[in-house]
Amino acid sequence: RTMSSNADVEAAREAARAECLDAAFYGGIRGSLYGLAVGAPAVFLANLKSSGFRRLTVSAKTGLVVSPFFLGFFLNSELEMHRCVLKQRGIEA
Repeated sequence: RTMSSNADVEAAREAARAECLDAAFYGGIRGSLYGLAVGAPAVFLANLKSSGFRRLTVSAKTGLVVSPFFLGFFLNSELEMHRCVLKQRGIEA
């Protein structure tokens, strides 16, 4: 390979990597918003309806709200990254 073809290959790899990182980031944001949309109302309703739930500390309730947020972000971003890599290799997912 010549120097210019090496540079072209590296540029293509960097573009493919950037495409997958963008897909993973936006997929993660979407998943985290879904998680937050489910977690926050669930904790709110449980706090209204259950006297046992009201005895939990603020830290515990906060943990119950943010856990689906982080799960949605990390799971969805990983799935989007995997989907993007398969698409780039010609294996549609």
